[in-house]
Amino acid sequence: RLKEKEKNSAFKAFLDVRRDSSQSGLSLEALLSLPVQRVPEYQRLLCHLFDTMEHDHPDFDHLSDAVAKANQLVQRRQEEAVFLENQIKLAQVQERFSQNLYLNLPLDCVDAEGRKKKSSLPSQRGGSHTGHGSGAPRYRNGGVVHNNTSPGAVIRAWKGSPIRATVRTYVKEGAVQFTTGYSHQDRYLVLFSDLLLVAKSKSQSTFRLKQRHRLSEMWLAECIEEVSETSLKGELSFVLGWPTSNTVATFGSKEDRNSWHLLLSRQVDSMSVVCCVHMFCCCVIDILANKEISWNPDLCLSRCTIEQEIQVHSSRL
Repeated sequence: RLKEKEKNSAFKAFLDVRRDSSQSGLSLEALLSLPVQRVPEYQRLLCHLFDTMEHDHPDFDHLSDAVAKANQLVQRRQEEAVFLENQIKLAQVQERFSQNLYLNLPLDCVDAEGRKKKSSLPSQRGGSHTGHGSGAPRYRNGGVVHNNTSPGAVIRAWKGSPIRATVRTYVKEGAVQFTTGYSHQDRYLVLFSDLLLVAKSKSQSTFRLKQRHRLSEMWLAECIEEVSETSLKGELSFVLGWPTSNTVATFGSKEDRNSWHLLLSRQVDSMSVVCCVHMFCCCVIDILANKEISWNPDLCLSRCTIEQEIQVHSSRL
């Protein structure tokens, strides 16, 4: 919104006048960020005062509470900053693809080709819109985006989500060559915390989605000669596999290969664990079927209790 306002000539002239008359000479964006930047400074000042204060001081307990609240506030702001940075990165990835990737939707709502499943389409009953003539913002291909996508609204929605750990995060992207048998294909990979996109370059900055794979269904191996009929350097390659195929991924350098192998291995293992935990907890919840089971007078397990435990343990993975 600020960028749009700055396009207004009258508003831009007003900013220039105020900037010239200001002693700081800071831009409007810099001034708006100052209150947020001061929060860590307050934390450091309070911590320094707390470290130098005698324990028998009458304000010691009050200062201790203030330090704890300041630490919580700084942690929340850091989490929000990381979350917003990730949302911006997801939007930047989407802008480079000709079709809607639906990166804001869970994997179950999108098929392997990146098409939104019919069951996940919004209902038109109760005043819901499909985006036609409603003024709803769109991607370039016409995919409807939620109306309220301001940073504040996104953060509020994120805070209210059942399990924050399930938010898709951007990890890495780069060029690769796929080899299966005698066939070679130049591809572009975009790695997320739960998903791998395989794309084909249309131009220097735009891509077309070819495949999307769940990391929980992928594996890595070193048996290059069993997948490729051509000679490939092992220090530049490794095998990527998913339920329908195996292919050799070859990268431009040894460092790039090792980086991709490390990140893919880490994310594949992590999503496999998350998937197993999720399946187990869902089975337990179905078995309980809203019935409380008491192990002893001090322990009572219910569906609500298990769902809370899922949130706690998922956030630690």
